[in-house]
Amino acid sequence: MDATKAGCSQEESVEVGSHKTMEDTTLEPPPSVEPPSEMQQDAKSSRTVVKNYYKYCTFYNGEEYQQKHGQRLAAREGFGKFCLAVEGFLTRSQAVTLATWLDYQPAKVDLIQNSECDPPSRCFVQSMVERGEISPSDISTLIGALESDTVQLKGVATKVKEAFHNYVGQAQLPATDEEVTYARGKLRRPPEVEKENKRPTDEKPFVLQEIKGNIKKCTGCRKPLYRRGSLPKIPKNMTIGHFEQRKFFNKALGKEVERPGNVYYHVNLSCIRQRNPDFSPYKIVIPPGVTLTEKHYKYFESCGISVPRYP
Repeated sequence: MDATKAGCSQEESVEVGSHKTMEDTTLEPPPSVEPPSEMQQDAKSSRTVVKNYYKYCTFYNGEEYQQKHGQRLAAREGFGKFCLAVEGFLTRSQAVTLATWLDYQPAKVDLIQNSECDPPSRCFVQSMVERGEISPSDISTLIGALESDTVQLKGVATKVKEAFHNYVGQAQLPATDEEVTYARGKLRRPPEVEKENKRPTDEKPFVLQEIKGNIKKCTGCRKPLYRRGSLPKIPKNMTIGHFEQRKFFNKALGKEVERPGNVYYHVNLSCIRQRNPDFSPYKIVIPPGVTLTEKHYKYFESCGISVPRYP
């Protein structure tokens, strides 16, 4: 440990008034525990971990520190590497939140290396998911990155994986090496799990249906579908409905505007092709419950539309 790092220890001991300080000796970390030199000093979350590291060192010194708190500090240093690992997948504020959580609960850090204890990462993962700060896919990506790192971080990844498995469920976690590779590439899910975008046969079909009381005007020829007073009888009791841009007069704007909605046509080829030039009779869909007689088919053919006869 050089003079610069020792001086940094002294500064931290002066700033923290509530902690115990040495009266006549310079505080230094134990010889077997090196400071986390690989941390990026310019990142806020990294500086927080480094500051907490030296602040923790001011509590104890020498042999007493080595005997009573060496194992806990080693676990804390391993979790400091975990803080650096999450910087690539979490935001800076989330990394600072993690470092702050470690600072407030230093006594629980050594539970990481104790397999018999409940891992402390469980409450942290659960709280972050509940607050919406991290998504299940981000946790999966993080686990994949940690498992490819050092042996110590693999143990941390296992604990996080167990905690997340208990909270969210096994389906959200990468189970195979291939899926972990995809997760490390920051993909939401493997390609074979992606949803298949199957194009429907006809997204906006022309539906043959019976004329109701609220259907009054043909959108093609702009004429009434039936006379006032009574609904039309067979075979003129059918209309063709379609979902498209519908024109109407907006009184507030004082002009004609368009909006999507259902429009209706006479069962006539000329009426439909005024707004749909590429219309084909094979696009007509006959829904269940619509019964057509021979009179209907003959009437449709006289109007230029050959409605398919489905068995």
